[in-house]
Amino acid sequence: MQLRLDSGLRPDFVMEYGHKLVVIDAKAKEHLLKSDIDQVADYISELDADYGIIFVADYTEVSESVEDYAILNAIEIEYTDWRKKLFEKS
Repeated sequence: MQLRLDSGLRPDFVMEYGHKLVVIDAKAKEHLLKSDIDQVADYISELDADYGIIFVADYTEVSESVEDYAILNAIEIEYTDWRKKLFEKS
């Protein structure tokens, strides 16, 4: 079960890395949106975390403006080799 914050938000993962608190979210969708960045930024704010990471599937498109917006919000976007077929029902 995911941690539920006081606000009702539910980040995928919250980790301590050294002396830093990191919020991690994973997205497997066609396009990463600024609203996805806002969601993780809200997690960071509520937890007073140091930064966030969003892992995206290999087919998720991330525009340059969304990448820039993530950087401004202390969020890294990590590209993975998750494939769409892993999420489709057999």
